[in-house]
Amino acid sequence: MYNQESFRIFVVEDDPSYSMFLKYVLSLNPDFEIEIFDNGQQFLDNLHRKPDLVTLDYTLPDLTGEEVLSAI
Repeated sequence: MYNQESFRIFVVEDDPSYSMFLKYVLSLNPDFEIEIFDNGQQFLDNLHRKPDLVTLDYTLPDLTGEEVLSAI
C-alpha cells in the first residue's frame, strides 16, 4: 500500500519491455506509485484515479496518443 504522499505515475505504453524498463527506473524513487496500461482505453477507464503524471506512447494499438491526449 502506498502512502498518501506518493506521486502517482501512469505509464501508457504497448511495448512490454519499454514499459517494464520505465517502471523499474521510476520505482527507484519510493515515493512514486507506477501503474502501466498497454492501451489507450484501459488508461482512460482509469483516469478517474487522477494520476499526477502520465507518460504517453504516441502509437497505441487502439487509439493514437493524440486521441488519448484530447480525451484527457
